[in-house]
Amino acid sequence: MKFVLSLTLVLISSAAAHAQEPEYEWHLGSEQDEVAYGIPETDDRLLRLRCAAPGQLELSGPLMADEDDPDVEEGALARVTAKTRRTGGARDLGAIVEERGDGWNYVAQVNPDHPVVIALMADEPVTVMRGKYGGEIPTQGAGKVVKQLLANCGSGRR
Repeated sequence: MKFVLSLTLVLISSAAAHAQEPEYEWHLGSEQDEVAYGIPETDDRLLRLRCAAPGQLELSGPLMADEDDPDVEEGALARVTAKTRRTGGARDLGAIVEERGDGWNYVAQVNPDHPVVIALMADEPVTVMRGKYGGEIPTQGAGKVVKQLLANCGSGRR
């Protein structure tokens, strides 16, 4: 009986601790000028889409690289690709490397009709890779916040 009670307490404690861990989700930033897949109110994110100017977007995320990667320097080409159902194969994003205060990031300028933006609006899978690093970004819930961002960005509200 003691074993069952102890196991039950351990399971309840474990479930409570797990329930308090923040989870990645699609969310609109507090300024309503960006959306991200990450933990709200933090820099912990896998993908961010920001209004750079009316009708212009900036797609960014943490740069996936080894510490000794010689190509990781400010302004260098990031060699990051994205693949969606619409593109079929991977397409280079034309991103550059930038230090953003939370580490190295890839940053690409994209239009609202870019295949990645279209896929996000449709909650369709997006795969981001840099060489052997990367993977599929969960897109469930992206459509709603990306559409809101585009409405805000297109209107010049930033």
